[in-house]
Amino acid sequence: MMTSEAQTTWREAGRHWPLAAVISLAGLVLLALLLGIGVGLVDPSADVFAGRNHANIWLGSSLLLSGDAMELFRGQEIYSSHVLSVFGLEAGWQYWSYLPHALPIFAPFSLLPYLPSALVFLLSTLALYGHAVSLQDRDFPAFSAILLLPFLLANILAADSGFLTAALMLYGLGLRGSHPVLAGIAIGVLTIKPQLGLLLPILLIFEGNWRTFLAALAIALVMVALSLAIVGINGWIGYATFNAPYQIYLMNNLGGFFPNLVPSVFGSMRSLGFPADVARLIHLPVALAAIAAFIWSLMRLEAPLARSRSLLYATFLISPYTQSHDLGALAALAALAVRPEPSLPGGLAVLRVVFSALATFVPLVTLLLGLKGMPLAPLVLVFAYGVTLATDRIVESRATRPEPQMN
Repeated sequence: MMTSEAQTTWREAGRHWPLAAVISLAGLVLLALLLGIGVGLVDPSADVFAGRNHANIWLGSSLLLSGDAMELFRGQEIYSSHVLSVFGLEAGWQYWSYLPHALPIFAPFSLLPYLPSALVFLLSTLALYGHAVSLQDRDFPAFSAILLLPFLLANILAADSGFLTAALMLYGLGLRGSHPVLAGIAIGVLTIKPQLGLLLPILLIFEGNWRTFLAALAIALVMVALSLAIVGINGWIGYATFNAPYQIYLMNNLGGFFPNLVPSVFGSMRSLGFPADVARLIHLPVALAAIAAFIWSLMRLEAPLARSRSLLYATFLISPYTQSHDLGALAALAALAVRPEPSLPGGLAVLRVVFSALATFVPLVTLLLGLKGMPLAPLVLVFAYGVTLATDRIVESRATRPEPQMN
């Protein structure tokens, strides 16, 4: 006979079958491409992912393993020459934006040819993302799972690190109560994209979660030490001298499709043709309001999931530079908010479902709307954040309200 513990495990697994099905669907597409290469049906030199962001991960790993990692931190002209020599004109415009301590994470991915490497990277980080999402709540309803598809498709099309960074964020948020050290390890690795973790130290300090905070700090320092062994202090000086200023230059000057990938107010204003100075002025009050809303949520919300959701909305409204395929963690927690909340009044319940669902489409439609002259992503995030904060507060207050006593 099956023990009660085993029965509980099977019941818990059963609650996640819609999530497993959606993640598996995306994985099967990637696996089919990979198997197609193995049996000769797909040309491994094909440009399926030409011009996509995995080119940077693959090339950075190649330069690292060949002993030329410092070429990443000598300026855009030098890096572009490597891109052209390896990929040709098909790669389009690429630049190295990662901090030096990301190199140990990406090191293995040039051991395969480019296209198989992109597929293996996406498959492995997709699996991490699916597992990290499963930790956020005891179940994941079918409709919520389906709402992950826009993000899954957006990151596969970009061939970027969005699955990885979203998984790290969700591990950090979802494990901070039960496994604080593991949560800290994930947050420490997430420092390869520091703009995604802007508010995490505030959350951990407010909650008094020093084990997670210190574990994150220790892992980040270990990764920095590894990077110093690889590129020395000159790598970090090169990043500060060339890479970081070039990213600021891009934000301020680059046109075309690039600003349409940025779901912040700043990115939307740039996509509409506003100068960078004006875009920053319009972005600033929204960012300040998001900071205030996040601090309010720490003081008024108790549920870890509600605080996590608040942190993610605020992060993408505060940071002027994130890209639409960075929104995987927010997509997961917004999808969970689509579940019916019987304690909410009818109108608010509908608003919560509608705006949460709209937020899950932001990763996919940001570029499309921007190219049409309608960069609505920050507007959706602002309204979704406001509705989510209000309804999370109502749900919690009604859950803690004492039941009326009968005389």
